[in-house]
Amino acid sequence: MRFDFWTFSLQVINFVVLLFILKGLLYKPVKEILEKRRELSRKMLEEAEAVKGDALRMKEAREKEMKSIQDAKAQLIEKAAQEAEEKKRELLIDAQKNADALIEKERALFAAEKKRAEEEIEDTAVCTAATFASSLLKDISSLELHKSIWQNLYREADEIAKGISGTFSHGPSVPPTNAMELAVRTAWPIGRTELQKFMETLQRVVPGIRLSAMEIADKDLIAGVSIKAGDKVYDFSLAGQIEAFASNLRSGREKIKISGGPGQKNADDQ
Repeated sequence: MRFDFWTFSLQVINFVVLLFILKGLLYKPVKEILEKRRELSRKMLEEAEAVKGDALRMKEAREKEMKSIQDAKAQLIEKAAQEAEEKKRELLIDAQKNADALIEKERALFAAEKKRAEEEIEDTAVCTAATFASSLLKDISSLELHKSIWQNLYREADEIAKGISGTFSHGPSVPPTNAMELAVRTAWPIGRTELQKFMETLQRVVPGIRLSAMEIADKDLIAGVSIKAGDKVYDFSLAGQIEAFASNLRSGREKIKISGGPGQKNADDQ
């Protein structure tokens, strides 16, 4: 095959012309299309990056919100636990106080019951002792013992007379316009003569008061006499002595209670 220069030259010229034609007709539009596609791709990438950034920010915000919720939840749980513990402690304290108060109440009731029982035992013992003493003295009492007590009564005549005169506003030297009858209770008969003799002894001490006596038999006195002058009673009987002894035992117990213990003294001791 033989090379044809003119044919080759014409083909080259045709190719160059075609290039100019293509450049004039297609290059610029294609370039613009490519630029538009490149710009569109860039915008799409920017929008994708923006969406990605928004998504990341939303994710971070969501994580922060969840963390805040978790922290708040933990704080609420801790606060509720603290409040429950505080309430539990208050309930325990109240329960302990109520238990202590109940124990103190029971102790007070037990002490009161014990005190009452002790008092009943003591009263029973005193009454039993008094009854036993009365029964014993009734067995051994006699007219001679009664007369002995009656004779000793003369020693108390002055005190009895002074007590009688004290019941009147004026003294024993007033005119004999005042009168008093004495009730003389006696375990054994005294006799009119002996009773008159005793009344004369009293009368000499209070001449301003006209005295008289009424004798009353009373076997419960065991021995001795009990004289009632107005609202005063002068008891010189064995039964009266037993009752006085029992009263002293009871009053002695009361003094011990009032004194409050061995380190204190009551008013009677002082």
